[in-house]
Amino acid sequence: MGTRIYMGDLQIERRLATVGMPRARATPLTPVPSAGFRDGLRLCIRGLFVLLALVATGMLMGGGCELTPGPPADAPFPGDVAGPDAFIDVSDRLGAAGQVVGWGGLAAFDFDNDGDIDLYVTNRRFTANRLFQNDGQANFTEVADRAGLAMLDHDAVACGVGDFNNDGWLDLLVARQRLGIAPDAPFGTVMFLNNGPDGGGNVTFRELSPAENGLATEVACMAVGVGDLNNDGLLDIVLGRYDLTEISLQRPIYPSQPNELWRCTGITGGVPQYERVANGGIEGTLQNGQSPLTGGETFIPATFVLYLSDVDRDGLLDIFDLHEVPGGIDYFHNNGDMTFTRLQMDLLNKHGGWMGMTGGDYNCDGRIDYFATNVGADFPMPILSNRVVASHQLPRGTFFHMLLANDGAGLRDVAADTAVGASAVLPPVNAIAGTGLQGTEFGFGTAWIDTDNRGLLDLYWIGDIVQQLIPGVRVDWHGIGRFLENNGDGSFTDRTAERRLFDLRADRQIAFGQNDAGHALAACDLNGDGYRDLVVTNGTLAGTPEAPVRVFLNPGGKGNHWLTVRLVGTASNRFGIGAHVTAIVGTKTFVGEVVSTTSAFTGVQPEAHFGIGAATTIDRLEVRWPSGTETVLTGVAADQVLTVNES
Repeated sequence: MGTRIYMGDLQIERRLATVGMPRARATPLTPVPSAGFRDGLRLCIRGLFVLLALVATGMLMGGGCELTPGPPADAPFPGDVAGPDAFIDVSDRLGAAGQVVGWGGLAAFDFDNDGDIDLYVTNRRFTANRLFQNDGQANFTEVADRAGLAMLDHDAVACGVGDFNNDGWLDLLVARQRLGIAPDAPFGTVMFLNNGPDGGGNVTFRELSPAENGLATEVACMAVGVGDLNNDGLLDIVLGRYDLTEISLQRPIYPSQPNELWRCTGITGGVPQYERVANGGIEGTLQNGQSPLTGGETFIPATFVLYLSDVDRDGLLDIFDLHEVPGGIDYFHNNGDMTFTRLQMDLLNKHGGWMGMTGGDYNCDGRIDYFATNVGADFPMPILSNRVVASHQLPRGTFFHMLLANDGAGLRDVAADTAVGASAVLPPVNAIAGTGLQGTEFGFGTAWIDTDNRGLLDLYWIGDIVQQLIPGVRVDWHGIGRFLENNGDGSFTDRTAERRLFDLRADRQIAFGQNDAGHALAACDLNGDGYRDLVVTNGTLAGTPEAPVRVFLNPGGKGNHWLTVRLVGTASNRFGIGAHVTAIVGTKTFVGEVVSTTSAFTGVQPEAHFGIGAATTIDRLEVRWPSGTETVLTGVAADQVLTVNES
């Protein structure tokens, strides 16, 4: 296993020891300020010349230094190996505005109610956030300033979507950090209420102050969760705390980062009202300090991702809380009274860097399963112990992703037993020797996507941390992106190359070290052809100097049929967030769940999409609403976006 430092056409691969290194620790290294992001991972970065000197003199323990070629001369370019079903990169349709400065949060939602999916992308201070209005054919016009969503003075990192005042127009939550902002500038999560069209027909948003809606939070976040947690028809909010100015992963402990739960108490004058629930039990699992001196102290690790889902089909949304190291995954089961009980800690409380989650019935058993991304099988073990960043190596630590199969009685991690046919173009190095799905690399955003409308969910994820030292010199963790096609028997085949879904520019060879640093990811239909497309944001923060938003159009053309379901709630929240939708086609049953926050740093259109193969009719469509009522339709024609009203 190794960290690769790319220098033009050469890379220095250092095989890091898993034991302590007294001589290396005795070498003075530049301290990493707590404001640095994932600074524990920068042990090989902040003292670059010290590192190179140590390599040259053989002071590092655990093996020799290898000089190997960078991208091989014969490594193909994406177009060389793309198959007939390759996605089409139309990122240039976003123009110059399609470059991220900062982290790159994402919302893929129909903000103007014209039936197609628009894109909102966040940036750092001094670079406006972008709102790309879709014309229905995946051509985009940037309108953030006109819509009141530019946020030029803020460090925005993540999005959530929901109709918080139940007026039929989707509103927006934006999570903010306080890196590089003015000392008196606000931070925390802010709500933008959708005004609908103005006199000129332009849809605008209005920022709500805490005095207006009660959402008086000053917690820097990387995640927001949206759902009706008590089924009263109003959308509640969970905030995942991750303050980049406080986190230091090279320390044995850092300031506690408890999450917040906000209940909607009603809507007054068209404005939703919120109050904080102080004892809901969703703050996060306490972990111990990672050194002998701090082992008796506890803290709540930071949160990267919140995913709300009704895991056990009891009609109540539960909460997954995915923590940064040294935390694990918290599964908070909803008790129905705005309190929650933590379940399956033995399975889920594994020290890791949990950074993305998606839910879907990949094995067609009628229950929602979950995939969670971690640092992956090519992540180097840190050279210093007694640090937060070293917690993967502890007895309860893991580097590997989780595939959580839902058997109705609980969740099981089947990643190790899930076979994956490796890519012939660029197989994983799998330096930590993971088996099955565990033998793959780093990930942030992720999505289940029925790419060809076969009735089988494929799996895609992207994500990396790229430390750009000087031009031409970088460290990364092999997060080039992976697309795994569902074989229909519980196994997958890596077809990233054939589908042209590696997260890299068309003029770069397919090789590690050539990719961008992916963060957010959404699967959605951008051109109305019934086939799901993909949107990826990359970032400059812990990323590359140029960080494009990538828009991949699905070529479709398979001849398969589909149905997309959008809901109109009355007793339930307006867009039916949290509803379960079941489509029965012959002997096959397909299930979907309506969510609006998913992947990582991403808000999405609340809808359910089904690929149904050769069938042209859904025999029976069932909607179980958050209110507990059920709507049943029969003989539903395929190949449409169907609106279902709660009766």
